[in-house]
Amino acid sequence: MHLKQWSIVRQAAGLLKKCVNNLAINVSDLLIRLKPVTVGFGGMEYFITSPVSPVVLVEIIYKHCASDVREAPLVQEVLIYLGSFIRSSSSMFDGIMRIRTHFFIIAMREEISRIRGCDEEEAVEHLMQLSPFEMKSLLGQVLAAHDQTTSLPAPLTHNLSSQFRWRAIHVNSSESALRLSEMGANLPTELVISAQSGGFHSGNFSRIDITRDGQPQPLRGFSFGRGLNVVIVDPFDGSVLERATFDTHISQEESNEFARLVEWLDPGTIVIIVVKDDGAENLTDAARLACESLGSARVRELFHRDSWCLLGEKGANMGSVPEAHMRADAGPTETVQRVVDLGSKRRSVLASTAAMGVANGGGQRAAATLLLPSQGRWLRRRKNDGALNRVPKDFYPKVWKVLSQTKGILIGKELLPRDPTVSEKTPEEFNFALQTEHLLDVIPDPAERQIAVECLMVISSLGERNPELQLSGEKTVDLVPIIRDAITRFWDAWVAEQQTTNGFPVDASTG
Repeated sequence: MHLKQWSIVRQAAGLLKKCVNNLAINVSDLLIRLKPVTVGFGGMEYFITSPVSPVVLVEIIYKHCASDVREAPLVQEVLIYLGSFIRSSSSMFDGIMRIRTHFFIIAMREEISRIRGCDEEEAVEHLMQLSPFEMKSLLGQVLAAHDQTTSLPAPLTHNLSSQFRWRAIHVNSSESALRLSEMGANLPTELVISAQSGGFHSGNFSRIDITRDGQPQPLRGFSFGRGLNVVIVDPFDGSVLERATFDTHISQEESNEFARLVEWLDPGTIVIIVVKDDGAENLTDAARLACESLGSARVRELFHRDSWCLLGEKGANMGSVPEAHMRADAGPTETVQRVVDLGSKRRSVLASTAAMGVANGGGQRAAATLLLPSQGRWLRRRKNDGALNRVPKDFYPKVWKVLSQTKGILIGKELLPRDPTVSEKTPEEFNFALQTEHLLDVIPDPAERQIAVECLMVISSLGERNPELQLSGEKTVDLVPIIRDAITRFWDAWVAEQQTTNGFPVDASTG
């Protein structure tokens, strides 16, 4: 445990068939909120619809989660954390009909693969090596990703930096990198950050203000607490990646968690630190070194109940970033401010990445994709929603209505027939939802599965808004050709737009 080899810990727990405390209670919390639970996958998937004793529950998990000796302990962890989340924020589960633990693990694996730029096998090993706190944070990040496409992110994990995007860029020269960066016309151009700290005897407060292109960016849901209040900002687009409070007054472990957070971050990441009350009592040397890696030159001067704030950057030279410190009896710090030219930052990142040669091949395509207005957020949302089988409101009744007007819905070789489905099942019936979910399971890729969900919603909406359009009751709705045609049309339109608007040469056949 001291070496924090969590993969080995989970392996040992699996071999000894260990049971996590309060497992049955957390599963019951999911069930009473109408979220049936499944464990295992494929033919081994087992449906839990009513509370069972801890002994029976553990036996079920170890019997049906045997593909990897570490799987059963991991499934128990996932259920514990999901029980905690549904008690504190049940809205995170909106659109999820049942808790299929295998698919939740796939979603976490996909998130790690996305962030670290690694394949599935390596992502699984990274997943197994996460500490319990990191595991819970990652799971929360996956659940919260549903709401991070149209507003500022509200991430729950501090160990997973979004700067992986920089690693995926490859360009042939600094000149082309500068030209590609100009494509991000819809990205923010200026970030203004200000902060002020007041220790226990100096007002006992923390203040952080962030503005992107003149628009204030509130830190929704973040309550400043005692210790180090930390906000992490993406220097690429100015979005808030994480916010957390580390009570370094009461706990050295909190200091070590903060140091690990900084260690995970990539160079260039902006880190705002503001002390409230006291942050020095149990601030370890590792935490002070972490602050120095962010450019702090005065963290060694921080003592009991002093006021201190830092607008740091991972990899900055000591003393090169805005910082303010006042002794405990000297009042709060002055307000420090930093203005970041996001356009220049993006150009420098692209240029430095080109010089480093981080990846091989496909550079212009990767950079162009990176600089699209959505910046990959919709892809991420579709991957997460598809993995969790999250569907829009009233999805199943709308599918039932589409099905009632056609001969059936076809995906590949899997058919959901109108007869006798419509006559035997009602739109709101749980068994109909299960049958529809089974149809969607034919598509193995989570993002593609979510596209199929969206396609069905569009077909339903077209029928509702245009009553004169009628589906043929003697034909099936074959989703695969519809989606392929939509992709082809979109790609042709996007290529034409890039060539005319940005003068960016794109090969329509290869991208």
